[in-house]
This record gives sequence, C-alpha cells and structure tokens, in this order.
Amino acid sequence: MLNIRMRAEKSGKHISGAERIVEDSLRDQVVLSLLKRAESKDAEAINIKIETICEDIKHIPCISGPSGTDKSLEEARCKMKNILVSLGYDGEQILKLFFALSRLRGATIVDVNSLERLEPDKQRGIRVSAFDSINPDLSGKKDHRREAKLLASKVISCPNVVAEICVTDDVNYTFGYIASKKLGYIGITHVKEPQLEWGARVILFDGTIGSGSYEEKLSRTIEYLEKTPILIDE
Repeated sequence: MLNIRMRAEKSGKHISGAERIVEDSLRDQVVLSLLKRAESKDAEAINIKIETICEDIKHIPCISGPSGTDKSLEEARCKMKNILVSLGYDGEQILKLFFALSRLRGATIVDVNSLERLEPDKQRGIRVSAFDSINPDLSGKKDHRREAKLLASKVISCPNVVAEICVTDDVNYTFGYIASKKLGYIGITHVKEPQLEWGARVILFDGTIGSGSYEEKLSRTIEYLEKTPILIDE
C-alpha cells in the first residue's frame, strides 16, 4: 500500500492539501487526481510525496452524526458551547482558546482538564495524517464534509482524545464541527464570518485515561495522529 500526499502553494502560501492510502496499482490515477485538485486552485508550486506503508494498516468505522442547522454566528457559537458543556468540559474557556488561535499550520492539542497547550511546536502544531477512506476519492474535487468526517474519525479513534473542534480556513466555507467519543460528529454551519481567511483545530486530550505516564500517553497520541496508517470504513 502507498501513502500519497499532495501539498500546493501560491505566492508562498499553502492553498491545498490532500492524501490517499491506496494499492500500488492506483498510484498514477491518484497522482493525476491530486494534481487536478491542486491545479483547480491555480497552484504555483505542487509537491507530491509517495511513501510505501510497511506496517499494518488499522481499519476503523467512520464517525457519524448530523450536519449543522444553525442559522447565525451567534446560534452556532451557543450550540458549540452547549455541546462542550454537555460533555462535561469548560465550554466557555475552550472556545475562548479556540477562537484566539491564529497562524497555526496544524492542530493544537489541549489538556481538557488544565486547558494547557501541549503540542511540542506551537507554530507547527500537530499534523493529522496517514488516513483515508477504504473508497478513495479519485475525482480531484474537494468534498469538505466527507473529508471532515474522515479526519474526525481518525482523531476520535485515538485512545486519549476525547473531543475535537474544527473550522476550515477556506474563505468560501463557514462550516465546522465538534466530534467526540460520547456524541459522535456534530456539524456546525456558521462557525465564522463568510470570506474570513481563518481556521483552527483543537484536539482535546485527557491524560488520565489508560495506563502509562502522562508523557508517554501524550507521545503515543501525537505518534498515532501523525503517523499511524488508518483506513476508514464508510
């Protein structure tokens, strides 16, 4: 099996990215579809990386849940707070941290109890990678909601992750979600203002779950999110 990743830039700025986990026989077809996706954004620089996966690939189910029905920014943020409170967390402080994030290239990982940021590199963040659907998309088009559910599926399958909050940085898209082990996936329609070039992802980590030291569990969590290959059954 191959892990094929694409990253595209324009004027030195990241504008598109995607990855696939596929059989060797689909390599050329996947590369062409990822190039098509990057070119649709008028990319000036496109990087394609292909790696052979030597370890066993874990299969997990796709997370499920409703799309958003909120009709305003205020309603969306109230809904987000209520979801976090229903999970037993400090919704107000978590959202304060979430909406204050800026210029982070990846996700931030936060201790759900202390609200301390835990990622080793505060500028880079955590890159959730090495995952795909068992039915890879070869169209070259972006399906925001499908891809969000796939990513959330990997994040929430991590033993010490209890929830995730996300909104895309796509200026044409205001959609986000909260995913959790307890409630599954809940879409939020109006997380941010239209045309706002801002996005964020917060992964809530609970170091009290499972065996081992806090540091070991955090290290295993980051390793899982960034490197463990996952295929998701839709």
